[in-house]
Amino acid sequence: MWRVNKLLGTLLVVTLFGLVAGCVTSGQSRPDPRDRLTQDARAKIIQGDLIGAIEDLNSLVVRNFSLRTDPIIRIAEEDKTALVQQQFYARIRDIPFSVWSHYGNLIQISPFTGLISEEGASVLRTMLRENILQTIQNANLDSVLQMIEIVKRESPLPQIVTDQSVFEPHLSRWLGSTSQQGSAAVRPEDALLLARIALFSGSNSAAHSMISTHLPRLRLQPSIISHETFRAAFPDFSNAFLSRSQVKIALVTDPSRRLVEEDILPLFRPYPLLQVTRQSQSEVNDFTVVIRELALDQAVIAPVRRTVIVPSSEVDILVTALLLPRGAAVSYDVIESSAKIAFAYEISIKQNNREVWSRILRDELTSVGRKCENLRYQNVFGGVQSLSTYPNRQVESFCSYPTEAKSISELRNQIPPMVASLIVNSPQIQQALRYGRTTLAEPTRTTESRRR
Repeated sequence: MWRVNKLLGTLLVVTLFGLVAGCVTSGQSRPDPRDRLTQDARAKIIQGDLIGAIEDLNSLVVRNFSLRTDPIIRIAEEDKTALVQQQFYARIRDIPFSVWSHYGNLIQISPFTGLISEEGASVLRTMLRENILQTIQNANLDSVLQMIEIVKRESPLPQIVTDQSVFEPHLSRWLGSTSQQGSAAVRPEDALLLARIALFSGSNSAAHSMISTHLPRLRLQPSIISHETFRAAFPDFSNAFLSRSQVKIALVTDPSRRLVEEDILPLFRPYPLLQVTRQSQSEVNDFTVVIRELALDQAVIAPVRRTVIVPSSEVDILVTALLLPRGAAVSYDVIESSAKIAFAYEISIKQNNREVWSRILRDELTSVGRKCENLRYQNVFGGVQSLSTYPNRQVESFCSYPTEAKSISELRNQIPPMVASLIVNSPQIQQALRYGRTTLAEPTRTTESRRR
């Protein structure tokens, strides 16, 4: 008994100490990140690094803090415009185009720092604009599109380079070189850059018209022409291409399962080059996909209750000292339920009534639900009382997050994406996605069993 009293006394002292420390801590306000950044800016101004100071202040805006104009921010006592321009010009001569927008943002906030006038900021915008145009003028063809796209897209660059027609000669230079006979296929990333440039320029712009004129002469991959960004920029060109290049696929289930077909068909919508329909809706097809059900077993296991006893040696010492009588045993009930589906499908692809590929997909999907109830202790005299806290951390982590077993319908809904993924990743469909229907070949028949 003396040991218990001593333990309780120690716990009381620790608790009071924690409360006092908490009160002291709660009375202290958390440091404002703006104070640290403004102090860093002050130090850099004293050191003469004015652009570095503006960068610190710009980070306030980036982090959604208001740019305060009190004396902490406006720490410049004299006009430092000339020095800011000198440091800025020294930097922009060597900056990569990936940070053009960063320096554009610095220019935008520079008048609010008290380090430069609005007239001085206007000079900085002119400096950055001239640097951008000179860099694009001297750039090789591999990076011209990326530079133009950045200037059209990233704020505040469109406000700095307001005359977008200055890019037309460079865009014409890239298109003329790339559309020459014998040129290599356009890289996918370049094709998407063209699409974004057209979107940012507008459908009535000279840039959009110039790109549209060259499109028939560019070697573009079908997968890029069907990309949503490219289709948004050039809808007429993309739709005309898809109308003659879409691969027609008939989907058949054996035995006939209309609901299975309806569940799988929407999963092909992200692939504009594939026109997948049910067998009855199309007469002429490039491929026929047959999904044959080999096995489908499902079961729901009724909830099972079991009692778990926690040995006294595993109960936390604080719980034992404060809540449990001497010699008491802790126990609780665990209720578990589960659902399971075991399935197997044979998926085959036919081309010209000849099977060219097949694979078996089989798997077992299981979901288990679990929850804890009736946490209690039993004293040495047989009395049972509820316990208001967990006996240890292990039981707490096990019981704190109860789960519900998924229903059979929820498990069944996981099967169509597996089937669709297997179809899309077959060699025949991958070839169709890459080249369209113009170069469909008949590969050697392949058969494989796959357990996912």
